[in-house]
Amino acid sequence: MGRYPTPPTGSWALACLAMALTFCLTATPPAAAAAPHTRLVVGTAKVQGNNLNAAKEEALTECKLAAVEAALADLLPQAIMVDRLAEINAVIYERAGDFVQDYRVLTDIRSDGTYRVLVQATVAVSLLTDRLRAAGMLSAEAAAANAIQITVQGTDNLANATLFRSRLKEIEGVEDVQTRDVMTDQMVLVVNFRGPSERFVESLLLLKHSGFTTRVYTAAPNNLRVELVPAP
Repeated sequence: MGRYPTPPTGSWALACLAMALTFCLTATPPAAAAAPHTRLVVGTAKVQGNNLNAAKEEALTECKLAAVEAALADLLPQAIMVDRLAEINAVIYERAGDFVQDYRVLTDIRSDGTYRVLVQATVAVSLLTDRLRAAGMLSAEAAAANAIQITVQGTDNLANATLFRSRLKEIEGVEDVQTRDVMTDQMVLVVNFRGPSERFVESLLLLKHSGFTTRVYTAAPNNLRVELVPAP
């Protein structure tokens, strides 16, 4: 009866993990300049008489504006939004529909003369960023992605560690994942994320994995610790 090879342990396992993660890093294609921004938004409008279609259009316009406002808040500092609101209104808000590359009506209701709709809208962040730069409201430095460091513990299981790293790329807004260091039962990753670190943590908590679960701890806004816990 044949024998199965013994799984690598100790320094050999560490070397295998380093080689696997290095391959993942070098095989990763260049990320896009700015990932699209998808949000669930709600629009509301009064139904005038029996003109339901007009109310639908008004509520949909409100949804597009809300989605663009959310994307804009991730790009611009509050001080600029306060000081240059008139310009933002003319360049962005009045043309909000131009920046919505896709949307989908999920559900809607009509109650007591009010129409309300739930929409999933995707904002073209690259176009929005270009428009802000052209208006002098956003520099290349300000538009740069957020660098978030993740110390991952429990990486002695090579399969779990590799899967976790690859799943990070599925999070909306993640532009790149780099391996900074590999140690015994631990690795340090740097994730370039376009958006606030709080939104990255929210998305990270929603990720489901096969064969293990994760525990996420926030040491600082851009410094996380994640434990990979094998499933029982």
